[in-house]
Amino acid sequence: MTIYEKLQSLQHIEHAYENWTDYRNVMTNYILTHTGMDSTLAIFGAGMCNDIDLSLLAGHFKQITLIDSDAAAMNAAKERYGLEDYPRIPCSVCDLTGISSRRYEEFSDLLLDQIKIFGTSIDMELLSDCAISYLHDVYDHLPAQPVVFAADSFDYSMAFGLHSQLNNMFAWIYDAVTASLPKRDTSVHRYIASQTKDIVKKANNTIFHCTKKAAFFANERMSTASDTPIAGAYDCILDVKDRYPDCTAAMVNWPFAPDRGIIYQMLLQTVEL
Repeated sequence: MTIYEKLQSLQHIEHAYENWTDYRNVMTNYILTHTGMDSTLAIFGAGMCNDIDLSLLAGHFKQITLIDSDAAAMNAAKERYGLEDYPRIPCSVCDLTGISSRRYEEFSDLLLDQIKIFGTSIDMELLSDCAISYLHDVYDHLPAQPVVFAADSFDYSMAFGLHSQLNNMFAWIYDAVTASLPKRDTSVHRYIASQTKDIVKKANNTIFHCTKKAAFFANERMSTASDTPIAGAYDCILDVKDRYPDCTAAMVNWPFAPDRGIIYQMLLQTVEL
């Protein structure tokens, strides 16, 4: 298993389904009460659907499209809810950033090759420059609208807890590869962070383009672990508010990791289109 594949697997949070029961009920009920029967729904960043009850939604919508970069997670979600043979829940494997898995694998291989050549005494400035040069090429060649669904493909769309994860993988790979090195460098993280706002806007371009009636966003405004706004999530909150000043908003607590006392305050924004 490659570093990228290992990091992908770590995004499957143990006991999330059990720990998020109340939160899942609140978010599911909100969607059910703010959407019309026999309509269509797209769930962006669906994953394993720990935060939304897919079985209840299946009885409300005539079709639900799961959208995520992790096909195995979406299939696991359908199986958990007993919907693996349900014909009206198609899965679409894609990454809203427009960054392919090949790019993540290449980045990992690039870093590992440099360390293999120079060892743990590698000049961290050299490694950072090498990493940033590669990332420049990635970000400079991203499409203006990474994922193209037809206009108004879905009556409704939702993206819960997605935007905080959109631009994290390169940073996770860099940290994983350099964890054993005696010195650390922050320039790679700063460069990646500088791209997040644009990544979020492009992802939202896709969501709004393919949604006909209303879009629902839930983002981590802050957590019990930190008062600092969550990168990516806060960019989405501001982008949605800037585009649709009249969008409605509500706060919901998300017990993300109750065993560690981590609770996120989620800002739920509803945009009528």
